[in-house]
Amino acid sequence: MQRSEDEGLRDRLADFCRAHAGAGAEVVGLRAMPGHSGLSFGFALRGGDGPPRHVLRLPPAGVRGRLLVAPPRAPRLGLRHGDFQWSNLLFHRGRLLAVLDWELASTGPVLHDLGWLCVFSDPGSWEMPGMWSATAPPERLATLYAQHGGEVDALPWHRALAGYAFAVIAAFNLMLHRRGKRVDPHYELLAPSIPRLLERALEVLDGDS
Repeated sequence: MQRSEDEGLRDRLADFCRAHAGAGAEVVGLRAMPGHSGLSFGFALRGGDGPPRHVLRLPPAGVRGRLLVAPPRAPRLGLRHGDFQWSNLLFHRGRLLAVLDWELASTGPVLHDLGWLCVFSDPGSWEMPGMWSATAPPERLATLYAQHGGEVDALPWHRALAGYAFAVIAAFNLMLHRRGKRVDPHYELLAPSIPRLLERALEVLDGDS
């Protein structure tokens, strides 16, 4: 019987994982997972007596290409924060007192900040249960922004760009952590969400808010 292309890819991926796992480690929990590419698999590594360690599954293809094909025309330019999310907003009794962490500030499309905040307000972008579920949803943020005179037609593109960018940043920091170059266990918690951020970026570009 002829094997399917997906079965062959899954076997090759398993061999690839075993080669990287090193002595005394085995691949566990290899299973097909839904993804826009149709070739997305999840797996974990277990070494010795330790618990399984999450390893990234193949992300959907085409996020970067989709972003490059149709960037917004004539975006409104101005000062942008660069990391505009809830953990950088200081509130007291429901009132915003300060916006923190301006080290990534620059001039550029101002919708970048709203897109970034939307990613960090969207439970659908994260695999972690309850992540950002207590924040205002992206649709509400967009409505409030528009009510105060902001233009939101290009917001889906900026949301997708923000999700793509943070997935890249998180993957890079996870690599540094696992290699012991900059230890930060927080990125192990974020690891399952990296491919989800990419999938969600495509969903947003396709009109699923």
